[in-house]
Amino acid sequence: MSPPLTAPPAPGRRYLCLWLDRLSTDRIARSLPLEQRAAPRATLVLEKSAQRLAALNTAARDLGLVPGLSLADARARHPDLQVAEHAAEADARLLGHVADACERYTPLLALDAPDGLMLDVSGCAHLFGGERGLVGDLRARVGARGYSTRAALASTLGAAWALAHFGARPALVAEDGADLAALLAPLPLAALRLDARTLAALARLGFARIGDLAGKPRAPLTARFGTDLLRRLD
Repeated sequence: MSPPLTAPPAPGRRYLCLWLDRLSTDRIARSLPLEQRAAPRATLVLEKSAQRLAALNTAARDLGLVPGLSLADARARHPDLQVAEHAAEADARLLGHVADACERYTPLLALDAPDGLMLDVSGCAHLFGGERGLVGDLRARVGARGYSTRAALASTLGAAWALAHFGARPALVAEDGADLAALLAPLPLAALRLDARTLAALARLGFARIGDLAGKPRAPLTARFGTDLLRRLD
């Protein structure tokens, strides 16, 4: 499956986004003794001559640490933070293995690098007791391997991606129409995968969430931001 996330809606299609939201740190944790896996942990990248946090596990995030923070600042706050070099190639191999395992649900899937998958599950859900059953089975199987996941199923690739990454719950199945609109409305505009410049411009105009743009005249938005914004909204 290779359609872009901005592909127009296709009648009858259903898409599932699986996001391994802690892929890097979960991969490292699986190689450690059980008693060490829950410790605050982060991976590091070299950026602007400084080592900075890249991926963080839940324990590290609970301490208030965020990606981009320098290692020096992080260690000053929490000296016991465990770190390892970020290994993008190892993460990519792992994502490929997860993709192979997900072929039991559909052969129509694609990597959403660096830490996600997009699956076309149209016509497949009845094999798993319905769409919620499919989502639950997938998350349970990947979770049993030690990986945290978030997942969403919707009628467009973009909606599934937005809900998996920013939705209120770690597992969501969205119906078309009002149900989908209600789920998307409170999400931040970052859920539309807009570039930083566009997000900043929208923020200056007072737009913060997808619902803020609903019902707004399209001509001014197109004139200011081009057609890409409307494609993502649709």
